[in-house]
Amino acid sequence: MKAFETKKEKIHWVRIKDGRLCYWNGEKELIFDEMQGFITGVNFKDDEYQGRKYTEAMFTMYWESEKYFFSVNTATSYFRSFCNYLASADLTKSILLRPKITEKDGKKNYSIFVQQDGRWLKAFYNKDNPGFPQLVIFEVAGKKIYDNTEQIEFWKYKLLNQFKYKSVDNPIDDLPF
Repeated sequence: MKAFETKKEKIHWVRIKDGRLCYWNGEKELIFDEMQGFITGVNFKDDEYQGRKYTEAMFTMYWESEKYFFSVNTATSYFRSFCNYLASADLTKSILLRPKITEKDGKKNYSIFVQQDGRWLKAFYNKDNPGFPQLVIFEVAGKKIYDNTEQIEFWKYKLLNQFKYKSVDNPIDDLPF
């Protein structure tokens, strides 16, 4: 017996790499097309890489008593699309998420699609349901600059409020006895 035995919960860290989900198992990267689970919370972490500052959204997910942190940079289309589809989901049920890169007219589009109850969810905010902050576009030295700060702040506020009152940490262990 150890003097100070602790039972540390194993947490799996998942991120997006080249349009697919990437998980480091301690030896190598494992690549997946999709993942499934119950989202129970979100946290935001400010970080820096090679002198560039960014904010990471870390979604806590559970699947079959395993805990996952799915992290995504808030300044990406992945984050904004995921939040828009997630807004249409019932968070008391499991979701399946699938990142995707599509190309149209030489321009790449990055998205994370969400499936629930066997059907792909529609984006909550769209042409028929406006109310989402638009990109701020301005010109500097003849070049268009797109500022998505208002959109990111909108989604951070919505997510933090959405998970604020969620009390179940692990939906699999939520038994009445």
